[in-house]
Amino acid sequence: VAEVGVISLPRPEVTRFTPVDAWDVGTQTFEFWGKNFGARNCSEDGDSISMVGDATGARILIGSTRTPCRVLEQNNTYVRCSVDSPIAAARAFSEDGGVPKVQR
Repeated sequence: VAEVGVISLPRPEVTRFTPVDAWDVGTQTFEFWGKNFGARNCSEDGDSISMVGDATGARILIGSTRTPCRVLEQNNTYVRCSVDSPIAAARAFSEDGGVPKVQR
């Protein structure tokens, strides 16, 4: 039973994404598939939540640094975004001079 005066929106649900592994630095593109992502603009297909959409797209944070992923393309079931900042903390050289593996 719906409450009077309350808008209830479905939570976004990611069913698949690529890449599964990512570099800690460099420009990278990520893709997400699922449902209830909303839309960046009004749509005539009736399958988007345009009234609460954001023209800049979904807010997606990547990696341990929670780097914002800039939305390049989005609809209610797909988002493609890009990061060009580190998505993990900088790695320090180890005592033996090697670079340790990134910890995720």
